[in-house]
Amino acid sequence: LNSDDIEPPPDIFRLYAVSSCPYCERVAIVACKKDIVLQCITNIVICFRLEVVNASNIPSIPSRFLWMDTEGLVPVLRHNGKVHFIIGYLFQKVESFHIPHSFSIHKLTMNGSRMIIEYLDDVKTEKSILPDEPYLKAKQEYDAFKLESVCDAIRKVTFTNRLIGDINLLAKQLAKAERMLQSPFYSGEEFGLPDIVLYPFIQRLFMIRSLINDYFLDVYFPLNYPKLMNWFVRMRTFPEVKLFISNYEAK
Repeated sequence: LNSDDIEPPPDIFRLYAVSSCPYCERVAIVACKKDIVLQCITNIVICFRLEVVNASNIPSIPSRFLWMDTEGLVPVLRHNGKVHFIIGYLFQKVESFHIPHSFSIHKLTMNGSRMIIEYLDDVKTEKSILPDEPYLKAKQEYDAFKLESVCDAIRKVTFTNRLIGDINLLAKQLAKAERMLQSPFYSGEEFGLPDIVLYPFIQRLFMIRSLINDYFLDVYFPLNYPKLMNWFVRMRTFPEVKLFISNYEAK
């Protein structure tokens, strides 16, 4: 992302993202599922009607990006000259709108990626993420909300030569995810919104596991969360997830 980058044409989706951010990765998976095929070009990823702009080069972020999100947080989606994000409390959504320069923009919450996913699901209806039936749609949204605490516990751990952070909390949250998994996927027989919400974070744990030797990841996790282990393997078999993985690992 360069300071002299021009605004996208009004008919183009532009996603400001960081490649290592799991919240941004959620949106990338949805783009792959909806056949918005990712094509890597240096530090900018161009998709069919979707530009994914790498916002990790913080010193050169143009002022117009900070105008869209004064906290400089991602993901942020622009489409038809509008900014799409969530403000307020959980489940409170706002319509997309033109933001005047005098408007004080609220902090983009962790639910912003879910808002973007639902927006893309509405405007590009092929291969829908959420079902049309109201109860099933509400259930997926609620399950995705419940899994956010699992994602947050994973987000807060780091590593050197071992896993560092609140491992007890991580274990409790992973146990919650294990209990919730009553079908092949959180959404039933096919993966949906809650699966997309959780997958990049579990992938992060597996990435850490590949880099270090850690008792929790190597021994405790497989013994105590077998359904999560099998779910992760199943998720990686889907063509759209494979496409996302290939683009993610290429970076």
